[in-house]
Amino acid sequence: MENNTLVESNPRKETMPGPARFADKAVQILFFAVFGVILALLLIFSSKWHYLKVNFDLPNFWLLILGLVFAAAFCFVLHKISLFLTNRRKLSPWKHLDRWSLFIAVSLLFGIQMIIALCIMFRTGWDAGALQDFAYMKATNQQPNFNDYFSMYPNNLLLTWVFTQVMSLCLGVLQSADYYVFLLLLIALNSSISCVTSLLLFRSVHLLTGNRVLSWAAWWVYALVVGLSPWFLIPYSDTTGILFPILLFYLYIRLFRKEMLRWPLIAVCFYIGFRIKPTSAIPFIAIILVEVISLFSRSTNWKKVLISTSTILATIVVLQIGYAALLSPALGITLDKEREIGPLHFVKMGLNPQTDGVYFHDDVLFTKTFPTKSEQNAANLQVIQDRLNSYGRLGTPLFLLRKALVNFNNGSFAWTQEGSFFIHSYSRNNPLASLLKSYFLPDGSLYHLFLTFSQMLWLTVLAGTFLFSFQGKRGAIQQSKQTMVIRLTLIGLVMYVMLFEARARYLYTSLPIFILACVLGFYSLYQRLFKKAIQ
Repeated sequence: MENNTLVESNPRKETMPGPARFADKAVQILFFAVFGVILALLLIFSSKWHYLKVNFDLPNFWLLILGLVFAAAFCFVLHKISLFLTNRRKLSPWKHLDRWSLFIAVSLLFGIQMIIALCIMFRTGWDAGALQDFAYMKATNQQPNFNDYFSMYPNNLLLTWVFTQVMSLCLGVLQSADYYVFLLLLIALNSSISCVTSLLLFRSVHLLTGNRVLSWAAWWVYALVVGLSPWFLIPYSDTTGILFPILLFYLYIRLFRKEMLRWPLIAVCFYIGFRIKPTSAIPFIAIILVEVISLFSRSTNWKKVLISTSTILATIVVLQIGYAALLSPALGITLDKEREIGPLHFVKMGLNPQTDGVYFHDDVLFTKTFPTKSEQNAANLQVIQDRLNSYGRLGTPLFLLRKALVNFNNGSFAWTQEGSFFIHSYSRNNPLASLLKSYFLPDGSLYHLFLTFSQMLWLTVLAGTFLFSFQGKRGAIQQSKQTMVIRLTLIGLVMYVMLFEARARYLYTSLPIFILACVLGFYSLYQRLFKKAIQ
């Protein structure tokens, strides 16, 4: 029997003190309410019109039923395979089966992604294309002038620098200035990050549960929901940043021989992730909140707390100094800090009635008309107040309903729903490429199947995430802390997309955390129904 460290608490371990238990219960109730409401909205109001509404072949209710049947059949098969191999894994050549199976599975996922890329890859526009174009022109000495863009969106600087290094590699090692080769290398980087992320998810589930069946279940869900999502074809912060939320959580739960290594590594991961995708900071905030709550324990080692806090702050300060001093000059960019678009702009855009909170170009033009940050913030705050007043008490809930549907009712995560999505095609002309294009591209005859299948998978993940509300009884401190971090991370993400600019794509980076919660949620249901653990 494998040791399920999270799903089965050890009552002999120290339990959380009263205030911390209260906070844990409050987070559990809030998580139940948030994801219960989201799931209910998708099942009841999915037919309601909202901006960027996607039509599926079946209503959400029947897609969820199909997804649950699919999940049950998948788990049954996985369980039977595990039972078959249990008595053989200790014998040669079976003793390293799990390790080799995972290596082969990840290699196959990478190979499939690259085959898809070679068949249907294309250049895109919007922000992703802007970063790629700058990197290409910078590396080929074309002296691009993107000062205004990066002054407005400085959060894209680090990823742009990474892209520039990839293009320099393309020139220096491959001796090629072909944009196609450059883009293919970026997609290969995306695929590599995606595969590493799948490994971290596998290891995280195994650290939490000690159960290889659940670990494999999480990996396969990831392969279907993320690995085979066409978003890996778009090198941008969503696909690059997917590594950091699960890496933060993995660093938090794994054991270190030298415990003080944990916090500087978490700080580095947080800082880099935040500079690539701001939502990557949410798990870090959740970790800090949980650690602060745990300070109510009588056994708190205040010396250790002081050292850990100092280490985190020192690491972030050093990284920030290096970032500010080196990155902009390395890219040859002069930033105008007064031009930076602040958070109030995105809150304002998140209240736009014409787009249900999605990007609206006129809102950007309005913000750009103000020469200073203070004027920009004052004007945006006034618009926020005007829009809230215009909605009124009855209109605000209806608007938030539509915004929730924009954010959560799209299992493709707003695939193709960005401006100038297709700029130039590099697709091949062969039967496999034709099949893939018909499935993944909007003008394809099978595209409706892609949308419907993606929605079925996403609804199933959301259902499992909701079931995570019932995960765990009052138990050991470490187990309760791990559960609370997962819940707070996902609650924080929901708050983020409901407060700021709406877009289903913004959920993509946190999908590994969703899948982690989903697998643990379904396993919790399994344990309650059958009163036993999966072996």
